[in-house]
Amino acid sequence: MRNALRYLLVFLCLLELLSITWLRKWAGPFNSPVYLLVCGIAIGVVYYFLEKEKIEKEISGAWKPKWMLWTSAGCMITLSALLLYHVLLLIQQYPIDRYDSSVSDIIPQTEVMVHRLRAGVFPYSEIHMTNYSMFPGYMPLQWMPYVLADVLGMDYRLFATLFLLGAMWLYFMRTTHAGNVFGWWPALVWYLMLQYDAMPFAYTLETMIAAFYFLTIWAIGAKNIFAATLGMGVCLLSRYSIILWVPLFFIILLLNREPKKMVWSAGILAGMYLCIYILPFLSRDIHIYSEGYNYYTKATVAEWERTVGSQKPEHIFNGLGTASWGYAYFTGNDMAEKVHKWQQVHFWVSLITVIILAGSFYIKRKTLLPGPWMRMSLKVYLSVFYIFIQIPFDYLFFVPLMCSALLLVEAQHTISGRRVSA
Repeated sequence: MRNALRYLLVFLCLLELLSITWLRKWAGPFNSPVYLLVCGIAIGVVYYFLEKEKIEKEISGAWKPKWMLWTSAGCMITLSALLLYHVLLLIQQYPIDRYDSSVSDIIPQTEVMVHRLRAGVFPYSEIHMTNYSMFPGYMPLQWMPYVLADVLGMDYRLFATLFLLGAMWLYFMRTTHAGNVFGWWPALVWYLMLQYDAMPFAYTLETMIAAFYFLTIWAIGAKNIFAATLGMGVCLLSRYSIILWVPLFFIILLLNREPKKMVWSAGILAGMYLCIYILPFLSRDIHIYSEGYNYYTKATVAEWERTVGSQKPEHIFNGLGTASWGYAYFTGNDMAEKVHKWQQVHFWVSLITVIILAGSFYIKRKTLLPGPWMRMSLKVYLSVFYIFIQIPFDYLFFVPLMCSALLLVEAQHTISGRRVSA
């Protein structure tokens, strides 16, 4: 049974990767997202049952011969070199103009905010691009880390790449120390994504966000509540995708009879928000969050309205998200109204997912394992959240892919016959 679950998990992870890359839209723009969603949920569930069986039966990983460990290290070194080579090539081929947002405004917006902060100017004010003006809506840790890159004179894309590679190497060394020879798998997934389409890595900084989530889902299953809370705080202060899932984390701690940890965790998150967002920025202009949200809503409407001739919006009908349902089946010609309705759908589906997960844990709390369940629930939640997002840009799915890659490796993660994290 265990071997069957292992093979199933590998198959599901490969299927998810292919559904986002080479097999994208294989079942059409309306049905493909459903299969991708089912695949993502299944990855979380199969991972949990593998972990549960391992812990209950005290299954430990056999120590691998040195040649296997050296081969694993060789794979990781080779993949790291290839990733760096391709990213440096992208940087050379696609230089970024700070005020040219004709392809993407992600890096230009980040650069402007970083330069404003370094010049002592409040970063949250209107930015005038070449053809339009925009209000920066990025949370602080989505752009503040690049202050260091700017000081060092380093391209932001290279900085983000090195950060994710550093996170992967930290994880690789930990898993290799435990005798696990598959710690290079996340780097392989990254390399395959880069081979499929390099443009998202040329014009976005998603590798930094992926690193945050990669480290967080690793820490969430560990007993170090401080590391897990820091990870969640960084994720919330960069891209707040997990904001509806965080209460589930607290609920699980409470039901697991760990109220002190829950209080400490909540206090750390509150302190991070206060020191990094509220005091330096929100206290100076309480409207920056709402203005940023309003701008993104307008940008979403513009994306839904972006058609070429009789063709439908490319990013809405790319086979990765269900936003195409709202576009096609909501009645009326007012696109702003359709977007508003889909925002409501996105919110309620994500919230209901969290409620179902919380209810499931409450009912089975005496038999469920908190650590693996937290990881599983986060994977399920992210799968739902990204599938129902208003604009399913392909680069966004790099985050759930990295989470899946870690779960695949982590299912084998043992040390000295015992779990490293549980």
